[in-house]
Amino acid sequence: KLGVADGLTVEAILENWSQLKPIIMKEWDEERDALIDLFGRVRDEWIDNDLSGWIGANRFYPGVADALRFASSQLYIVTTKQARFADALLRELAGVTIPAERIYGLGTGPKVKVLKQLQEMPEHQGLSLHFVEDRLATLKNVIKEPSFEAM
Repeated sequence: KLGVADGLTVEAILENWSQLKPIIMKEWDEERDALIDLFGRVRDEWIDNDLSGWIGANRFYPGVADALRFASSQLYIVTTKQARFADALLRELAGVTIPAERIYGLGTGPKVKVLKQLQEMPEHQGLSLHFVEDRLATLKNVIKEPSFEAM
């Protein structure tokens, strides 16, 4: 039996990923939450056995670590990574410690929702929030949100 992605190039898979992903998940009889848990366990094991190898397999874009280290404003991290992994990368690669309550990781909801929550916090009233993102689809979702016009 051929799968939906059989015969497709990498480029074609990436180009059509949002349509292919649910079909492939069904073909392979996989559940999103089960995969998230599996990936988390694999990362935890890798970190426990070879922290420097795991750190070495990750990187920040050029200039990001310095921007985090020298930020003069309060930082919040909103990521699709599990918070414990984001925290480890921030500490090990950027040399910064961000309090756990300011790291919004996987499971805290869509980024647009988390950004709205941050924007509505009383301590943020009258302040400008700056959102940095490397995924175009996420940026497009944020841009569509009227309450973020000043962001």
